Amino acid sequence: MSFRDFKDKEDFKNFFLGLLQTEKTDKKHLSLLLNLYIRYNHNLMERSNGKNFQSNFFTKRYSQLIKSWFNAKNHFCKKGKEFLRNLQKKNINFLLKFELPENLQNIDWLFAEGNLNILFNRENLFIGMIGTRSPKGDYKRIIHTVIAAFKRQNPVIVSGLARGIDSAAHKTAIDLKIPTISVLGYGILHKYSTSNEYQFLRKNIPESGGLIISAYRPSELPRRKNFLERNELIVQLSNFIIPVQGTVPSGTFSTIVRAINKNKPVICIKNNWVNEICEYVHQSNYSKFFVFHAEKFNEKTVNELLLYLRSKELKPDTKIHTDSVRNSIKLF
Repeated sequence: MSFRDFKDKEDFKNFFLGLLQTEKTDKKHLSLLLNLYIRYNHNLMERSNGKNFQSNFFTKRYSQLIKSWFNAKNHFCKKGKEFLRNLQKKNINFLLKFELPENLQNIDWLFAEGNLNILFNRENLFIGMIGTRSPKGDYKRIIHTVIAAFKRQNPVIVSGLARGIDSAAHKTAIDLKIPTISVLGYGILHKYSTSNEYQFLRKNIPESGGLIISAYRPSELPRRKNFLERNELIVQLSNFIIPVQGTVPSGTFSTIVRAINKNKPVICIKNNWVNEICEYVHQSNYSKFFVFHAEKFNEKTVNELLLYLRSKELKPDTKIHTDSVRNSIKLF
């Protein structure tokens, strides 16, 4: 039995999805299986008989585990195919690593409900809007101002479907007829909340041309580590990260740290509250950190910002003096 026995990639997807539904299958084992399939395809099991291959990639015990899965191939393929059919009735797609856009190919799989095309449109500008679950002040107006300013740039608003800033960002995008992507920290079939706000967004995001995605098993429960991984996915998807409100430390702050590590621009909208995260990033002298007054953030500001970033083509080690930034795009 080997990968050669799979007719095509769809056949392997059904097999993999069948395994994914089996609670006893470890996520690390599934990840290794997928990566071996991508790398070695039908040569895997022939190579796995060699001692060097086993020592380099997996133990003899894991080699036997793979073979046991292959021996039950028909069972897993049938199980996966039936489950995929049920998912598709709910407009949910299942994608493996080799089917994802380049910036997401470190993810093993993704479940996606809604308009899948927005993930693959390179003309889209993905804007991550994140923040506290307990916002203060006129945050809804600020979110509306920011999203509206990007409207001519093919924006897609990316957030996490939590209450507070996330929900306001998704709702504003729907109101402005702008697509939005919700990144879940749990399975796509898990009923996370019974609140009216959550139920409205869960229904209307895909129906309005947006997308809901999850990198977890379909019914997986929310866990703390999942939300941290979810934040990583938001950063990967986004061209910009905007922390509307947040404290240090917090989940929002951890997302900004991830954005800085990936050299993503961070935009702070200055208003009448103290945004601890923006204060922290400002003190760090991060070269892709920009601050704008809320009242002056408009379409012209966005055009100037995008023009500035495209012309400079900043590198991770590039340092910008505050004065030069201020003169270039009228910051602060």
